[in-house]
Amino acid sequence: MNKRDSCIKKINIATPVVWAEASFINNFSSKVNKLIGELKQIVSKRQLEFEINKALINVYSVSDASKLNSFDFVEIQCFETSIQKRKEKGMAYWWFKSVKDAFNDSNPIDGVLYLPIDICWDNNKENTVVNPLKIIGMLESLSKGNDELLVIGNYKSSNVNKEWIESEVRNFLRSKFPSLDRSIERVRSEYWAISQKLFEIFESDFSTGKMPNNVADPTLLLIIYCLINDKQILSYDLGKYKVEGEWDQQKMNHQIERAKNLILVYKNYEELIYS
Repeated sequence: MNKRDSCIKKINIATPVVWAEASFINNFSSKVNKLIGELKQIVSKRQLEFEINKALINVYSVSDASKLNSFDFVEIQCFETSIQKRKEKGMAYWWFKSVKDAFNDSNPIDGVLYLPIDICWDNNKENTVVNPLKIIGMLESLSKGNDELLVIGNYKSSNVNKEWIESEVRNFLRSKFPSLDRSIERVRSEYWAISQKLFEIFESDFSTGKMPNNVADPTLLLIIYCLINDKQILSYDLGKYKVEGEWDQQKMNHQIERAKNLILVYKNYEELIYS
């Protein structure tokens, strides 16, 4: 092994699938497989100091694995999980399990990119959030940062209501945690990457019950954890995300209040442990 090979960092992609059915999962897996192929080509051409290993997709919504296709760069794991259990656990539980599995690969993994199944909802060419060059830039930030690092993918959404929700939550978070870097705009981003060392530290608290599992905003949870524990957070601009959806006032208010409650829980926790 030469000197360059010894410093290459290996990165997996992780995605939990909690609600989608087989045809949708196959569509998503195909896109991810194509993306990884493109990422591998760019990494090789530029001789970057990291490599994309594979994507691990944990499926909790389909019990019949025979309906799912196989791909070169995608490993799919299926778990028989009832609808009731999926609702009770909360999204953070499922992303935690998926990211943990991505780190617990047979190869030592230095970082994991969280990639949501949302990319299947709109194929508009204006979307740049999964442009291979954008993803490469985000992973370069992860590979060049310190050992305990979280990288948040910023983007501008075409959905005015989603932007309003994000603004309200972001402003509230900044009011409670003034140390939040102003460049970190999308505090509930579906796109982020985390180093092995930071996840290992976070896992020790998450697994022992010091942090609640039933959380619907996992990115916000990670950001607050980093702020309280003085861990590095970087932001990376992924550009634009054109996505549609119906967002009535009641739904928007619910998401904002849910996020604010999470922020307050941890702000109170911070004041308790440092008082």
